Amino acid sequence: MAIAKSKLGILFIIAILAGSLFLFGCPDNRGNGNNGANVSTVANGTSAAGASNASTAVTGTGTGKAANWGDYVDVDYTLYDQNGTVLDTSLSAVAINASIYSKQRIYTPLSVAMKQNNGYIAGFTQGLIGMKAGESKQVVIEPKDGYGEWDPTLVKEMAREYTISRFETQPIDLLESKNITNITLNKTIVTTFWYARVVNISDDGTKVTLRNDPSENQIITISGMEQEVTNVTNDTLTFKLLPVLGKTYTFADPQTGQAQQARVYAMNDTSVSFDYNGAMAGKTLIFDLKVIKVS
Repeated sequence: MAIAKSKLGILFIIAILAGSLFLFGCPDNRGNGNNGANVSTVANGTSAAGASNASTAVTGTGTGKAANWGDYVDVDYTLYDQNGTVLDTSLSAVAINASIYSKQRIYTPLSVAMKQNNGYIAGFTQGLIGMKAGESKQVVIEPKDGYGEWDPTLVKEMAREYTISRFETQPIDLLESKNITNITLNKTIVTTFWYARVVNISDDGTKVTLRNDPSENQIITISGMEQEVTNVTNDTLTFKLLPVLGKTYTFADPQTGQAQQARVYAMNDTSVSFDYNGAMAGKTLIFDLKVIKVS
């Protein structure tokens, strides 16, 4: 498989260092994963038009009207991958048994508006057509009707080491907003990760240039990823990324400011490849559905 080399790797570096990250960045202790507040595994897929799935026969005794477009359907579900691993469910007992239970989540049937572009993956909505309250069935959803095929061009390779200037210029107002006052030449201030020295103040007194003073071999954490300071010169700082293979990291897109996620796909001593495909891309989804109500 060809792994793309692009400016996205550079953008990743910019993203994790942008916004005075040395000066006021927050060492990142965020975890990755669903907080349980929303049913992410059935949301935000392709539209329902044209979806097709393989379904098992309906079981159970159905009552009332059969679900159709324009209805609202309350449904319990359990989602499996092709290995039979439970990925998500609306049933607390199933979640506990599968060791995916979240105290932050309310386990309750999902209410689905039966219409196109309803925020749920196409195959999930399509699979409810014709079902009545009390009926159950299993629906197999191919990637094209779920979260799309896995795209090898979204795997981006970049060097693990990068070098940046040791100096950064910031508005004095920014420092003062962080309770750093009485700013004078050669003053030493405490930043998020290390000490920095004031080496220049602009003639109009609105900007200050800082020299960052980390120690070699110091480890810092930005956007959840550890990085090591491997070299300090008079003018530059060199860092080495210390990612964990298979881990997903969240960082801000430097152009939009929106959160992005990328999984460490492969790595060696000199380079690392990040997979920007969604976690569910390329997966065949297997849903056990039980309709609670059709209205």
